[in-house]
Amino acid sequence: MKAGIERAGTALGMVGTTVFITSFLTPIIIACIADGYGWSAVWGAVAMLTFATLLCFIPFSNRSKF
Repeated sequence: MKAGIERAGTALGMVGTTVFITSFLTPIIIACIADGYGWSAVWGAVAMLTFATLLCFIPFSNRSKF
């Protein structure tokens, strides 16, 4: 489903907020993981999140259309 012209500003605001929060939290989370478990755990978490993100792009053939 698309936002449409009427909601373009809202969609851009939501994306901007998400990027800001992610950019703020990422260094904190990486520092906590590296301090507690080491850099191998950081790279393992990055790899798992990358593969989880790739799953979001797999098209589902049984999705209902609006």
